[in-house]
Amino acid sequence: MPELTPPTLFDRMLQTNADPVSQTAEDTAEAEASNAELLKVDTPDGTGRLSPEVRHALIYLLRQGVVRFATKRNIFEQLQQHELLVNDHLADMYLRMLIDERAGIIVLLQNEIDEDEEEESRALMNRRTLSIDETLTLIILRKYFQEREAAGEQQIFIDTDWLNAQLVPYSELSNSSKTEQRRLSGLINSMKEWHILATVRGESDRFEILPVIRYVVSAEALAELLAEYQRIIATATA
Repeated sequence: MPELTPPTLFDRMLQTNADPVSQTAEDTAEAEASNAELLKVDTPDGTGRLSPEVRHALIYLLRQGVVRFATKRNIFEQLQQHELLVNDHLADMYLRMLIDERAGIIVLLQNEIDEDEEEESRALMNRRTLSIDETLTLIILRKYFQEREAAGEQQIFIDTDWLNAQLVPYSELSNSSKTEQRRLSGLINSMKEWHILATVRGESDRFEILPVIRYVVSAEALAELLAEYQRIIATATA
């Protein structure tokens, strides 16, 4: 089987942002340790600190990377109401927040940084290396989301059987069997942790693909990457 380096390929799909997938628990812990100092900057009222409500909302955003109106309405509204002030604070950390009111989400993104500043900012925005299975799952979900959104659907759902079937053609690439339920469960849990999937209430095997995926996976590179994986599979099975 030809050698494959999925992280390199996947990096081309990632926009220059700080998405949920880019942050690990270790990265978050490092960020939280410096939150108190980072937030001690001048504010328009001259106090040098944000109000407790806005500070709480901002720290939640730094920890989670995503805020959903459906589940964290108060935090969402605090960030929305103080968008300019919050983004002013985030800019000092090479970050910004994007508010997608239609989708009801706020996403933490990374600003473009100069090469000489990259090392300094890396403590907050380290990227994690994705496995082939994780990469494939994100590609499949992004492609399906893009297709259904273009068809006019407002909410887009999948179930475990559908996702399992979509991964089958790539089993040679990932050296995984379609019958490995533990593997599938682990992938779904990862997508939920990164706010890509959300469980549908009362249906443990059905999930909504959240609009966050727009900001995690670049649609422009999707077709090229899929074609590359398919080429590798064809070469391996020839």
